[in-house]
Amino acid sequence: MIRIKPFFIVFTIGLLCSQAWAATYTKSSSGNYTSAAGWSPSYPGTTISSGDVVIINAAVTMNADLTVEGTLTINSGASLTGTKEIKEIKTGGTLTNNGTISIKKIDKVEGTLTLNGPTTVTDDLKVEDGTMTIGSSGSFTGKKLEVEDHGSLVISGSITLSDELKVKDDGGVTFNFGASGNIEKIKVEDDASFTNSGTITINEDLEVKDDASFTNNAGGYIVVKNDLKVKDDSFFTNTGTITVEDDIELEDDATVSLNGVLNLCDDTGTEGENKFEVDNGVNLSGTGTACICSSNNNNYYDNNSNNQGAITYNQNCNGPLPIELINFRVERKDAFVMVRWATLSEINNARFEIQVSKDGREFSSVGEVPGAGTSNEQIEYEFEDFQPDASISLYYRLKNVDFDGRKGYSDLQIIKPNDENADTKNNPFIYPTVLNAGQKLTFEHVSAEVNTIELISLSGQVWTLKLLGEQCQIPTGIQAGVYVVFVKDVANTFSQKIIIE
Repeated sequence: MIRIKPFFIVFTIGLLCSQAWAATYTKSSSGNYTSAAGWSPSYPGTTISSGDVVIINAAVTMNADLTVEGTLTINSGASLTGTKEIKEIKTGGTLTNNGTISIKKIDKVEGTLTLNGPTTVTDDLKVEDGTMTIGSSGSFTGKKLEVEDHGSLVISGSITLSDELKVKDDGGVTFNFGASGNIEKIKVEDDASFTNSGTITINEDLEVKDDASFTNNAGGYIVVKNDLKVKDDSFFTNTGTITVEDDIELEDDATVSLNGVLNLCDDTGTEGENKFEVDNGVNLSGTGTACICSSNNNNYYDNNSNNQGAITYNQNCNGPLPIELINFRVERKDAFVMVRWATLSEINNARFEIQVSKDGREFSSVGEVPGAGTSNEQIEYEFEDFQPDASISLYYRLKNVDFDGRKGYSDLQIIKPNDENADTKNNPFIYPTVLNAGQKLTFEHVSAEVNTIELISLSGQVWTLKLLGEQCQIPTGIQAGVYVVFVKDVANTFSQKIIIE
């Protein structure tokens, strides 16, 4: 006679029951989620239990709130829509959208949320110790999104938020190359991290504080419509391009590494007086470029850092392009001006507009050339302008327009008039452009109405020079570097970069 101990019977029955309870449920016909019709083998209920798998293969209306402890999958071509919410994706739970989701809310993600199709919610979402992934074919549209408590958000597709993206308490966000975002504001704080290799538009502030870290990688492109604030012992690294349209504030012992381009530039010129402010406790390093856009006459540097690195400060640039532009040049031919340029890379680039000015201030487009979209190869471009004025100097620039409407400008190229038609009284020339402290600059074709000549360093220091005849003297003792000479009369401003050795 075989004797079986009671505890073995209980264990075996429990194991068999647990295996029997785990099931796969499939909804293959359209209708309400809570309707038994269309479910196989039966209706799974509004709590998807651990171990259970629920598959949506049709257009389903979510007429009740759901909780995900097991697995919920919306397959390609299917949808889950309605005014209810997914209360929680619990630890161990998984929601994968390969179709379409449009609901009120996904309240909290402690498990895994993967979006490979369009997903829209009308309320807030919190990723708390869970993982949210937006695939390259996926998109997420929502209100406010918080990533915290070691939670992570990884984006390869697109994200749109009408409120803020807040990353805190060791949370992490990663925008991969090719990803895009349009977000009202971004806050990174409390030991959180944020890494960008994509393209992001921030409609208000970008704020990094409280030991958080922010990295914009090479190829990363960010536009901040309001303020950039880096403070409270945080870490900020930029090897890509960031454009800020209002104030830049680096303060409170922040560590800033700049090996890319950081611009203070509103290309409409409507933001008023803006500042590029650096506190003396900020540790600056890198070999990148800080730039103030020439369209903002009231922008200024207020740089008090004791550690400057090898950063180049430009006073009069025209904003960044989401491209790597090389070999931009113009040349007069018999009946036209040849405009040539090349790019090493392009991101979301729709077209180039070729613009011309007679005074370097007011520009008009004379033609356009399609861009390459997104490319990592060198591409050569050219354009023939058959309507140039041969009697005066002309200023050429490239206007770059993205597929989403954002725009940027190249630096200027100046072409001199034909000798037989020259009329340059309002277009002064300055030489030499490389000289030593104490030497004299010579000005040709200077207007009699010139009333001010200023020498401005790239850190914003200004010297007023006195014109004696056609010359003025560079101050003695001035440091070597790149400077900009501004010549002003009652109506016009002319500028020329010079190098003091």
